[in-house]
Amino acid sequence: DYLFNTNGWQTFGVTGEGVTNFGYMFPRKLDPAAAPVSAALGVLGMLGLTAYAGLYLQCEPSPGETVIVSAASGGVGQIVGQLARLRGCRVVGVAGRAEKCAFVKGELGFDACVSHLAPDFREQLKAACPDGADIYFENVGGSVYEAVLPLLNPKSRITLCGLASQYGSMDGYIMEAWRQTGAPVFSRLGVNVKPLFVGDFVASHQDTFLAQMAGWLRSGHIHFREDVSLGLPSAPAAFGAMLAGNNFGKTLVKVSPDGARLSACGKCNALFSRILLSRHERRRRGAGCRAESRAPLQLCFDFRNKYGASSNANNLPTIRHLSDLDYGSIPISTGIPIN
Repeated sequence: DYLFNTNGWQTFGVTGEGVTNFGYMFPRKLDPAAAPVSAALGVLGMLGLTAYAGLYLQCEPSPGETVIVSAASGGVGQIVGQLARLRGCRVVGVAGRAEKCAFVKGELGFDACVSHLAPDFREQLKAACPDGADIYFENVGGSVYEAVLPLLNPKSRITLCGLASQYGSMDGYIMEAWRQTGAPVFSRLGVNVKPLFVGDFVASHQDTFLAQMAGWLRSGHIHFREDVSLGLPSAPAAFGAMLAGNNFGKTLVKVSPDGARLSACGKCNALFSRILLSRHERRRRGAGCRAESRAPLQLCFDFRNKYGASSNANNLPTIRHLSDLDYGSIPISTGIPIN
């Protein structure tokens, strides 16, 4: 079984009555057949609920309004924009590299995406918002925030989710400086600024959010991208890359195999469970352990349909341990023999 919990990166954890969840989402059992288990840390997790609460519950968008989303290709931003589109809004994203902007507009369906790296960024953003902005989902602060301020309409709303561009500041007055910068505009236009602490919405909205988001994923209305680093030692670099804007999608660190990524059907999951050895089992048997059987497996229908009815496990790479798997190169829904 797969369980979402807030124990952290550790081998064992405790959950249940009287055990805190640190103001995070409540523990729950995950279904790998419904979505990759990693989605519980992103679109079906706190990031998804953050987008949902900040946009739908705090800003209450109406059809025809313009929504600006900073860090639009990030874990929260990509969800915010798609939720706004579902409400009939014009959605303008702000991202960095050209490939991120292309993803935001082409794959996520934003109406426009502007690079904050462009020399004429302010002019491009203004051109993308001919009717001004009614909602701003704030993820970064800094120059992007300063470019948005002149575009805000009367009675516009801001969800203050984060200030990623200023996390390295050590002066202790980041939030106050942010407020002072916008104060004249807020006062003159009656802008409603709402700080976002997603923990306030867990008890009241977690179940509703999960049900609705699962439906949007099934229907293809919501798409997401993950930026995965392998192994716990990669965590510091992955975290630094995220703050520097060098990630592309929801930043994750994979510390162990994910069954949902190896198989797309229950039949194949059962086959894998009999052949692939867990880290604990390999440790118990010794470093030189081998699986007890390497008989070719029958591939599931999805894989045979994609690669031809005659395809079988014999033409797939042979591996010794789960640690040898390169998840990015192995087709989903395959059975892989271990020698």
